[in-house]
Amino acid sequence: IYVRDLLLEKYRFVSLCEISRELESRETPIDSSVCDIGLVATIRYLIKGNDESNEISHRILGRLNQFIFSDNEEQRMKLSKFCKNELEYTGQVLKVLKTFIFEAGNLEESSQSTKVWYQKYTYFTEKEKLGFPVFSESLEKLDRELISHISSKNRSSDRGVISDFILYMEKKGSESVSCLELLSYVFKVNIRLYGPIENQRFSYVLKENLNPDCQQGYHLLIDCDNKRTLLDVDVDYWKLETQRKIDGIRFSKIISATEQFLKKEDFDSYLDM
Repeated sequence: IYVRDLLLEKYRFVSLCEISRELESRETPIDSSVCDIGLVATIRYLIKGNDESNEISHRILGRLNQFIFSDNEEQRMKLSKFCKNELEYTGQVLKVLKTFIFEAGNLEESSQSTKVWYQKYTYFTEKEKLGFPVFSESLEKLDRELISHISSKNRSSDRGVISDFILYMEKKGSESVSCLELLSYVFKVNIRLYGPIENQRFSYVLKENLNPDCQQGYHLLIDCDNKRTLLDVDVDYWKLETQRKIDGIRFSKIISATEQFLKKEDFDSYLDM
């Protein structure tokens, strides 16, 4: 029995070596793309990118990186002019305006109109914080009310929100989340904002996920000193890990199958499959 067990282990070892060599000679295509990586999982594969190599652009505004890394008066005025003359204030920019209202609605320089909208929306957020139920129908009704105001041909009654928004773009530029969110929709890109984790090098936490429905990603690290770094997904590293997971599952199944074999012929038949 002892000799038989040794022989079986030898056959198993030889078979696994042969299978391993066969699998290594094959390249298994990764049937997925970077877009399939989850929000949290993506952080694992982020590396420093090159902002000069990123060519995301808009036919009127030009390159996205100019607004991210050269956030000067010229760029802010260009964006402000675009908001005045080109941007359609419809439901598509509702989320951007809501972000702006939460950012600037309690500022002293904001118009009364913006402050009123701030009070309306924070009423629901405060209720939620206190643990009271917030019905989606109520929020949707408020959203429709805001859309109706900003998309009306006669916006004189609510000009304050639009004017405040444009002035805020001029003043803050891409320092503000609402501006970055606007850029994400205008440039049709998913901008993800990351912050560093204290005392951990190359470790980040996701702060904002702007225009998440868009597949094209733009990963931006903003550190404690407001320094900005463009990040890229290390596709090679991701593919390597994905391949290892696939191989691990495959080898696990092979080992499980060969453990049931009791004679040399079983191994030979398995290798011939």
